[in-house]
Amino acid sequence: MERRIQAYQQGRRIPGWPSTADNPVDKSFVNEPNVNRLLEGLCDRITLEGAVAIRYPDDSELLSFLRDIHYETLQRAFRCDPRLDLGGYDLAAFRQFFAVLESLCAVHEYICDFWAKRCGRYPFESAVMVKPLSEWVGIVKSLCSLNENQIRLMLSDLTLVAYDLSTSTFTRLFRAMTRTDYFLYPTSS
Repeated sequence: MERRIQAYQQGRRIPGWPSTADNPVDKSFVNEPNVNRLLEGLCDRITLEGAVAIRYPDDSELLSFLRDIHYETLQRAFRCDPRLDLGGYDLAAFRQFFAVLESLCAVHEYICDFWAKRCGRYPFESAVMVKPLSEWVGIVKSLCSLNENQIRLMLSDLTLVAYDLSTSTFTRLFRAMTRTDYFLYPTSS
């Protein structure tokens, strides 16, 4: 079992490996006909960018369906009062934001897994979603009713900060090479 977990973490897939609950073969992650149809369409629009990198367009219709599904799941999971103040936004606003974020990550993880199964090679250079902060804000804003300042604050709250002794400044750990790009690791829920 330990070797199987290690292989999964390293992105290795054994051809013909039996289907399991955590890695089903040819199963959709959502049992919703509209989502499945939109995912199939999105998979047809994936393009190869280099040896192990892919690109695909944002599909707002797909993301909206998934956002609504994730939002309902989060409503059942969050037991605290939605008016709970989290410093600049409340729990209800964070739930909206997090449903969008989960949708983005779910689509990205699905696309990467689809590509790995289709081509036999995981797109490691695309495994981490790298976008400028303004693009993250724009995508989230287009999928929920939050204002830009709240979205920036939530992204900031989810970004780890470290103190750089050499420059005596705080640095965001999740910053890419340019000082304007933030990246998030896609995770499954």
